[in-house]
Amino acid sequence: MRYFAPIILFLVVFSGYLFTLAPTITMIDSGELATVCAELGVAHPTGYPLYTLVGRLFSVIPLGSVAYRLNLLSAILATIGVLLFFVLVRSILNCTFSAFATALILAFSRTYWQQAVANEVYILTAVFLIGLMMLLRQFDRTGEGRFFLLFSFLYGLAFTNHLSIIFSVPAVLYLLFYRRRGLLHNLKWIGSGIILFGLGLSLYLYLPLRAGQDPFLNWGDPVTLRRLLDHISGKQYQVWMFSENLEALIARFGEYLQLVGHQFSIALLLLALLGLGIGFFEQRKFTVFLLVLLVFDVGYTLNYSIPDIDPYYLPSFIVLIFGIGFAIQWVTQHLQQVTSRMWVKRLITASSICLFLIPLFLNFRTCDMHRYYFAYDFGLNLLRSAPQKSIVLTRVWDAYSPLLYQQRIERRRPEVVMVDLQLFQNRPWYVRQRLSRFPDVFRKVEPEINEFLMPLDDFSRGYTDTARLSRTYVALLKALAYKNQADYQLYALGLDPAGIEWGFVADFYGARSGVMLHLSPKPATVFMPEFILRGWTDERVYKDDRTNWYRRQYLVP
Repeated sequence: MRYFAPIILFLVVFSGYLFTLAPTITMIDSGELATVCAELGVAHPTGYPLYTLVGRLFSVIPLGSVAYRLNLLSAILATIGVLLFFVLVRSILNCTFSAFATALILAFSRTYWQQAVANEVYILTAVFLIGLMMLLRQFDRTGEGRFFLLFSFLYGLAFTNHLSIIFSVPAVLYLLFYRRRGLLHNLKWIGSGIILFGLGLSLYLYLPLRAGQDPFLNWGDPVTLRRLLDHISGKQYQVWMFSENLEALIARFGEYLQLVGHQFSIALLLLALLGLGIGFFEQRKFTVFLLVLLVFDVGYTLNYSIPDIDPYYLPSFIVLIFGIGFAIQWVTQHLQQVTSRMWVKRLITASSICLFLIPLFLNFRTCDMHRYYFAYDFGLNLLRSAPQKSIVLTRVWDAYSPLLYQQRIERRRPEVVMVDLQLFQNRPWYVRQRLSRFPDVFRKVEPEINEFLMPLDDFSRGYTDTARLSRTYVALLKALAYKNQADYQLYALGLDPAGIEWGFVADFYGARSGVMLHLSPKPATVFMPEFILRGWTDERVYKDDRTNWYRRQYLVP
């Protein structure tokens, strides 16, 4: 079993991921990231250069669409993570069966599984975290410098994928220095470790180097040191960090507990807590490392108010699954000690392995994405809703992101000019890029652009005249509409009636055009194309809140 377990684990897990793999782009950043990988662009902060380069390699594999190839990359990475987790747990528990059962529970826990079947950056960070834990474990056990040096390089590289790896820093420092004080006196190791960490971190140089070539997707245009640091640090998202009051934090902690229950059931959560208690007495050093990791991950993530927050909790879920492993090992050993019958002992072992069936059945419907076309079809239906050359104004990222992929990678309707108003209103680099990407449309309003950019540049530096900024922004939108009305139709999607654009919209007649609002200086007729609605009535396709937003944009039953 010791030698066949990894093979069986690979076949079970990878087959499960392949069966539930999304066929194309999904929600949120999926379309943007697929486009960035295929075109070697610059993604939204923090840039994700490692994922971009690895994704680029997969994007050229002649197998299905670009989006499917990147989803396949996630499945492969997630499977590697499960195998590494199995090896790590087996080295700690010294039991193949318990490690096998624990690895399967990780594989089919909800958030890990969801990240395994669609293209996103988080699963690569989870794999790095597990691999880094293996190296730390080996270094702590043997004291051999090669493990520390390899850890240092890979740790720096992990930061270039996603900054959420920073949650692990306090736990890493505890295990490296507090419990191995000799490292503090080995300046050669420390110096070499810092150099190797910097070497891994240097992959961030991809951002200014590629931005200097002005790819179509060039978020933040990080060609200067200030822009690069702002991009890497995620400065534009810091307004959502540590901004909640105590009442909101308590509510978010309640949501976290619900999310934990969804991962592998309340029963296994209780087993995890029992296991961490057991681990504290039997594997204290490593268990304290795990608990420090859990506290800092949860503590930080609770204070970060973004909609797609679930994957940020992955380190804490991994810690809890370690606890399940400790508990499985302890319970099975004690149960086997009360009987001498071999068939009973084997039944206990088999039962422990079958615990993975709990998260498998609990999460299958929510993680099965192999029929999920809502995001992709919404992009197609949006293009069908704009039958002529058109300008589409939207504040909905879940509409903008799929169109990036369909227009750039699949070359569908490139004449449709998409404008993300959240970026257009707040980011000078985005306004300038619209001017360079679509000169036929934006050259006509260049004077209004220059008038708007002056207060917007001040705003980006922390100084602003709010009244002037609002006035020039609305004036720019009006000029964009009126000066292009001879050549382009104007459409809007997801605008807030209480938002700043609504006064501008009121100057036009509005008529329903598919999933959008057609804005015209004179009355227009309602236009309803034939929609593509795959999975609309299929109860097997799980529909979360973001999916239901898509559904509400259609005026069909």
